[in-house]
Amino acid sequence: MPILAEELLATVQKLRRNEAFGLEKYIAWGAEVRSYTLEDACERDDAVTTLARDVVAVGLPVRVGSLVSVIADELIANALYVAPLDHHKQRYRASETRERSRALHGRDVVTVRWATDARYLAIEVRDRWGTLDPHAVAARLASGKASASSTETGMGLALAYACCNQFVIDLEPDVMTEVIALLDVRYKPTELGRSASFHTFVSPTPGDP
Repeated sequence: MPILAEELLATVQKLRRNEAFGLEKYIAWGAEVRSYTLEDACERDDAVTTLARDVVAVGLPVRVGSLVSVIADELIANALYVAPLDHHKQRYRASETRERSRALHGRDVVTVRWATDARYLAIEVRDRWGTLDPHAVAARLASGKASASSTETGMGLALAYACCNQFVIDLEPDVMTEVIALLDVRYKPTELGRSASFHTFVSPTPGDP
């Protein structure tokens, strides 16, 4: 998919202002941003259902709500089960039972935000770990061998990528990862390119030049 002028503008502004985070960079000013904070891992299904329902309630087609369900489910799962690392840098929650209740405190808190301006629908999921390797994700997507079941590099993200038109990873290492998926709601899927554009932004860590 060719780079669109609006994508280039958002990228330039993020770099110029050194402000990587926030779906607001991709949505027209004044659009209402709605937010959900998960307090327990078992709230994942409820968050996905609520988000899809709210998207349809604002007047977007049911097919968009279906895509939103897939995207949100994968992004939240990545934040809950792939992002956390133990002292040995192992993704110790990757094999955890998905139906298990687990209170989310501190770094485990996951936030979901979304907004639409009648051009794009943006879905944003944040975790407080900052451990996703965007280069590994990009390499796997480019290879065409992405597996939705792989957990080591967060490749459940491949399914979310396949459902959207623009995919953005914002990272502050060891602090926060933000993944934004954008759907162009002006056109039918058949009227758009088959491959989403992919963008990564990494904030410098303290002490870096």
